[in-house]
Amino acid sequence: MRKLFAMLFCLLAAEGAFAQAVHPNWERGIAAEKAYEFGDIDTVNLFNGNLNVAVPIGQTYHLGGALSYALVLHYGGNSWEFGSVDRSLELGAEWKHFSFSYPAKRQNAGFGWRLSLGELSSDLPCAVTGMPSLNAGWAYVGPDGGTHCFRNVPHVATEIPTFGVFYTG
Repeated sequence: MRKLFAMLFCLLAAEGAFAQAVHPNWERGIAAEKAYEFGDIDTVNLFNGNLNVAVPIGQTYHLGGALSYALVLHYGGNSWEFGSVDRSLELGAEWKHFSFSYPAKRQNAGFGWRLSLGELSSDLPCAVTGMPSLNAGWAYVGPDGGTHCFRNVPHVATEIPTFGVFYTG
């Protein structure tokens, strides 16, 4: 019985690492659990050096209490995405592996710039391989471009999953 609990604990503890949408060296946006250097309009990720700039556009709209919203133009460094493909250059020749880079897909205001209130997406790599019950398959992409994967445990290995309830950080 101890081995079963130990194995379950290890699987749940590893869930955070497997559910990463992007490698930490190429993360965009701001995450609550990371270290940053904050300025007036800029923020620098102290781990990977990623620069984030927020330029307010227009006024802030107050909805009541402490709730408000505003359009903000966000610049996020690490503006490239990477892919690879295996192809044969000639018919019958051996397959070669080609790697390539391209501008990030979610930049809608120029290279590196994004104007958005945020979005829900199901086409991001958030699913935990071999463990579908630990992840909803959905992610929230913040206005700053940061990807936050949903999962059904609020903190890794601390609580029992609740059916139909998902959390993101």
